[in-house]
Parts: sequence; C-alpha cells; structure tokens
Amino acid sequence: MKKKNQILIVAMILLFSCKSKTVIIENSENGKMEFKFLEIAQPFDLELTEFHENNFHCFTEGIPYAILIGKTNNTSLPNIVTVLSRCEERTFKVGQNLRIVPKEDPRNNVSLNLIYSLKDTIISGKKKSWLIGAENNAIWGIAE
Repeated sequence: MKKKNQILIVAMILLFSCKSKTVIIENSENGKMEFKFLEIAQPFDLELTEFHENNFHCFTEGIPYAILIGKTNNTSLPNIVTVLSRCEERTFKVGQNLRIVPKEDPRNNVSLNLIYSLKDTIISGKKKSWLIGAENNAIWGIAE
C-alpha cells in the first residue's frame, strides 16, 4: 500500500511540474493552390531537378500522379516545367535526362478529381501551404 502511495505522489509531482505551452497555429494559403496547364503536343527533353513519387494506388477514388519538375531545352517552352505523370510507379533520380511525351488531361475522361500533393511549413505560428509544382507551368505527360 505504501508503494502505491509513493507511485501516486511521484506521478502527481510529474504531472504538476510539467508546463505545457499552447501554440495557436494560424492557417493561411500563401502559395499557389492550382496548376496552370500548357498545351503541348510534341515530346520534349527534360533534365529532372525535382521528383515527387506517386504514393497512391492507381485505382483510388482520385487521380494519383508523380511530379517531375525539370529544365527544358526547348525554346518554345518555359525554362522549368512541372510534369504530372498519372499512375506513375517508377522512380527517377535528380539530374536524369528524360524524354516527356505529352498526354491528355485525365480529368477529360473520368469524373475523378486530382489527389493534391501539398507542402506546408509553420513560420512564426502561421501555417503556410502550397501545391507542389504549381509554381511552374504544368503538363500531363509520361517519361519514356
């Protein structure tokens, strides 16, 4: 019985000695939250500068995609392009040169929505979120 009382006292001391600070996080959307798509018909070369793999099964209740961001060498395209590659399960390495074949926007054929990939950070108590790759013009495509 004496041991139970000692454990209870120690637990109470620990409980009351712990100070907790409540942090209020304000949510704001600082970055871009939608893609601006380009109309591209011809394949082009891309030097991969950033890669975010697809972590979703292809037959989910949305449209999953991998994000390939890279530099183009085509003067008719922007210097940096975001490529959304539907149901892509391969992995790529930064610095890799890829041939991108444009594809039709899958939302034209199905009634599903995109599964958005967001990044967020907390700065001075404010949570800022943005859509990965939306800072660049985007296309739907697949790497050959």
